[in-house]
Formats: sequence, structure tokens, C-alpha cells
Amino acid sequence: MDVAKVATGEHWYGEDALKLKLIDSLQTSDSYILERMEDNEVYALHSRQKPTLAEKLGLSQAAEATVNMAIDKLPDALARFDFNSRLNILK
Repeated sequence: MDVAKVATGEHWYGEDALKLKLIDSLQTSDSYILERMEDNEVYALHSRQKPTLAEKLGLSQAAEATVNMAIDKLPDALARFDFNSRLNILK
């Protein structure tokens, strides 16, 4: 490799990088990983997603709190509800 030729601050991609011997071969990241899986352990990493605007403003927590409050009140509301009188109206 001719360092003076490649150390110019330029970017070398694909076939140009291969011709200048900056890389060994051209391949996709998937094929590279699949080749390495034969002799190495491969781990899947997950990154967190950016919070939405609603999450940043706390709206999702407010909605969750509202739903939880409604769920908590539901048994009492159902206990007070007179199903017999309501069902007669529907007939």
C-alpha cells in the first residue's frame, strides 16, 4: 500500500478501496457476520429508541394514569349499575 497515495484525507469506497489494498474484499455486513458465526459467538444488540414527543412531555404517563384510575373505579361502578332496569330498556 502506498501510504502517500491513500493518506490524503479523501474517502475511498468499494472497488477503489479494494484496488488500493485498503480492504481485503467487498461484501455486505450480513455476509461478513454469517461467515464469522461459524467460528465465533455472535450477539444481537438492541439499542433504545428515542422517546416520542408525548413521552418527553409526560403525556404517555398521564394517559396510563388515567386508564389505571378508570380500571380502579370500574368494579365500584359496575356494582352500582342496575343491569335489570337497563336491560328492560333494550328489549
